[in-house]
Amino acid sequence: MSNRRIAALALLGVLVLGLAFLGYKAVKVVPPLLSLRGHLATLEMLASSGRADGVSEAEVHTGVQALRGVHKDLECLYGEFVLVLPLLRGLGWVPAVGGDLAALPDLAELGLRLTDAASTLAEAAEPYVAGLLQTQAGGEGRELLPRFLIILPTLQPALAQAQSEVDAAAIAGARIDRRSLSPGLARQIERLDRYLPLLQLGLTVAQKPELLGANGPRTYLLIAQNSDELRATGGFISGVGVLTLDQGHITSLKFYDSYQVDDLRQCYPDPPPALYTTMLAELWLFRDGNWSPDWPTSARTLERLYEIGQKQPVDGVIALDLYAVQMLVEAVGPLQVAGFTEPVTGKNVLRLIRQAWEPDPGQATGEWWRQRKDFMGTVAQAMLDRALDDPGSLNLRQAAMALERALREKHLLVYLHDPQMARFLADHGWDGAMSRAGGDFLVVVDSNVGFNKVNPLIEEQIAYHVRLGDEGRPRGQVTLSYTSRSTGGAPCLQEGRYLPTYAEMMHRCYWDYVRVYVPADSVLIQATPAPLPEGSLLARQKGGTPGQDTVRAIPAEADKTGWSAFFVLPPQGSRDLAFTYELPGTVLRREGDRVYYDLWVQKQAGTDAWPVIVRVELPPGAQLLAADPEPASVQGHIVTFEFRLSENRHVGLSYRQ
Repeated sequence: MSNRRIAALALLGVLVLGLAFLGYKAVKVVPPLLSLRGHLATLEMLASSGRADGVSEAEVHTGVQALRGVHKDLECLYGEFVLVLPLLRGLGWVPAVGGDLAALPDLAELGLRLTDAASTLAEAAEPYVAGLLQTQAGGEGRELLPRFLIILPTLQPALAQAQSEVDAAAIAGARIDRRSLSPGLARQIERLDRYLPLLQLGLTVAQKPELLGANGPRTYLLIAQNSDELRATGGFISGVGVLTLDQGHITSLKFYDSYQVDDLRQCYPDPPPALYTTMLAELWLFRDGNWSPDWPTSARTLERLYEIGQKQPVDGVIALDLYAVQMLVEAVGPLQVAGFTEPVTGKNVLRLIRQAWEPDPGQATGEWWRQRKDFMGTVAQAMLDRALDDPGSLNLRQAAMALERALREKHLLVYLHDPQMARFLADHGWDGAMSRAGGDFLVVVDSNVGFNKVNPLIEEQIAYHVRLGDEGRPRGQVTLSYTSRSTGGAPCLQEGRYLPTYAEMMHRCYWDYVRVYVPADSVLIQATPAPLPEGSLLARQKGGTPGQDTVRAIPAEADKTGWSAFFVLPPQGSRDLAFTYELPGTVLRREGDRVYYDLWVQKQAGTDAWPVIVRVELPPGAQLLAADPEPASVQGHIVTFEFRLSENRHVGLSYRQ
């Protein structure tokens, strides 16, 4: 018999055995697949409303059994294919579904880990859920958190195990190449990417009951930042709330105008030099405490300034801007708020807040000044009352998504003293800190120092061109383009003058102190001059020379260097500022004949999604090997990326020289 015939018979035998194996496996996996489908349908039905009220004890038990069933079904399926799964990693080349096949081993581990965590927690908590549900149904929502704290010690072993499984699931999920997945699967993984950090946050907090006052009172500052008057960490500090928790009970919640915090009989520190030169601030008061774009730094400053004025230490600082208020109000649903003639929703809350700032007809100036920010406390109190008095009415899924988005887009900033929580927030990019990532870096920080609310009418674009030449150091140029849609009148005078309506406060000149942070050891080559405006406080009152260039080097923040400028943008005006500089050679990483370039563009807290254009100019003759994200264009040796800066973004590419 010829060798060819022997080979053909052998191949036929392998195919027959393979088909027989697949047939055997198909018979084995049909029962768990059908069971899995049924259990998932049960869970989907129970979770479809996203609400926690009206769920019976029997339904809770059904949900726990379904979770346990899902985990067992997945274990069964995993056991049937455990030997085959590693082979799938090499099938990424298969058209259309290759990426999905290659991801299956990690998807399988991710599913097993998450369902193990969920079933473990559900089984441990089931005996207590009925009592918590009765708390909601009986209108005793304010007792929900205290009762939850009572049972937490019993749940600690289950929480620790669930935390371990969820962390392992996150590691498995991080190995999945999202770019290679089919659109449907990519959307599901994207949803998981949003939910998983919130699950980790919940588990971490549940293992830290002391944060909720379990071991004694905890006090937190709640900072209201008005992003209509942009500052480094999100907006001018218009108000502050002081929240005290003890054994899960809210023992105190007070709201203040930020001007009421300071006690001018005390000794306050000198302001940062730039705060003095741009606003003539003689003292560093609480309302200007968020001058640093690094939120942990600003939060510590605010704690110190608050303690000077109020003689009260705190355990953390939480800040939110107008965008966060809008997201959270939309999530909790229409609110009936004292002083408002219509229900407050996500669509109208900003309009109502701005209207509430204005004085009533005939209202005395002194009375208006004392009450002009009362709406902040009333809206916050209404949201808190909804959550505490009727938690079952909340759409938990929508609320979770609003919370995640506010954290991710830096409209909600959290600073806590607890080291483990601080690390968790930093690991997920939720601490508002200046990034310490290596490679190239860029963040633009604008501060409205014009005593007005003009920022909603200012459009800004960032263009960054970096030349990765093969001679000398790489060179970057960032160009900032500003356009004002304000219709206010001239001349532009920088002054702390209140106008009768909020709209008039918006239609003003834009006085901007802008900072550009780049990698340490960068060297400025050239910058667009920014002459000191004649109408500035410094030029009019303190002897500053109108026309002198205001471009300056700025103090380092988180190992980043940079430069600043101070300028005014009149209504309907436009202006470009450009900074050209040499970058350190460390922004490039070489491995053999490959060169890697990574750029981290950080978003300023409190801003909307600014348009960004990044142009990377490769050395002559270089061959582009890979780029992430997908470039908008590749023309010759210039690779262009375009995106909106709704969150921190990474741009990376590699090339062969």
